[in-house]
Amino acid sequence: MTICLAKDPDNRWQSARDLEHALRGVQDSTGARSAARPYARYGWIAAGLLLVAASVLGYLAPRRPSETGRPVSFSIMAPGDSTLGDARVSPDGERIAFSVIQPGGLLTGGRSQIYVRRLSSSEMAPVAGTEGGSDLFWSPDSRSLGFYADGRLQRVDVAGGLPRTLCTIADVTTADWSRDDVILLGGIARGLMRVSAQGGTPEPVTRLDSRKEELDHISPVFLADGKRFLYVARQTHLGLQAKWGSLDGKESGELPVQSGFLQFVPPGYLLFPREGAVFAQRLDLKSMKLAGAPWMVAGPAQGNLNQVYRFSASGNGVLLWTPATAPTVSELTWRGCAPFPA
Repeated sequence: MTICLAKDPDNRWQSARDLEHALRGVQDSTGARSAARPYARYGWIAAGLLLVAASVLGYLAPRRPSETGRPVSFSIMAPGDSTLGDARVSPDGERIAFSVIQPGGLLTGGRSQIYVRRLSSSEMAPVAGTEGGSDLFWSPDSRSLGFYADGRLQRVDVAGGLPRTLCTIADVTTADWSRDDVILLGGIARGLMRVSAQGGTPEPVTRLDSRKEELDHISPVFLADGKRFLYVARQTHLGLQAKWGSLDGKESGELPVQSGFLQFVPPGYLLFPREGAVFAQRLDLKSMKLAGAPWMVAGPAQGNLNQVYRFSASGNGVLLWTPATAPTVSELTWRGCAPFPA
């Protein structure tokens, strides 16, 4: 797949229309197989069909008014009667990684494995050695995947080779990988932990605030400098509080967002779920304060009983989210105007 911001200008999509033609090719190669396939609900997902809607957001490449956005649909089918899990788009926007859960689902002993598919292709390939993998996340260069399986944090190169263990840890609940090769780990009943992407012993980064009845810190995401990060403090009575901190522990604060999942998109936008949709708002990286009013960029989106929603954004404008309803196809849409103003 040639991405919008490819290094060689000759390999870039020159307009929204070029991208649309490429995506319609994906639709033509995959849509026919999915139209009549039945599905069964499993948590947030459907058996056999990846219910992820993707919007190619034009905030890095403003379009002419005459280029109106039209939805382009495609579907990703799971092998056999398996179930597709949470998906993550690579930072360069070229690939989607997701877990495939064997029949029966995790609650009945079904085993999962991580697959990768290029956005421009109908083929998806299993990643060797990732059986049982969950809470997957990409490296900043989009060449490797991190994941949690069998009590171990692991990494694997998507081009080939077997995974290697980075550390053993009791729990991982979402993670993020910085450009400085630091991995932040969320987890149940603890604060955030950090570990080197080359391996090592996990070390605490944040501590639970007992005064605010914090239960755990989850959903870490690095900011552009690779030193500061966002995360969510889960509190008693289903309270959720967006917070930020720094690896050296010298800076910290709260943001007026009560959501269970966060994403940061350069050059300075916070994405978060609200009222069953995905919203965006400017984040001033100097003052660490939100600016302007939030606006909806995707939806309706589906969350779980703990108000935690899952979505994923790349640095060049691809946004994936799980729809609130269960359509028979996913949608990949180029927005008609730049949703993130300059």
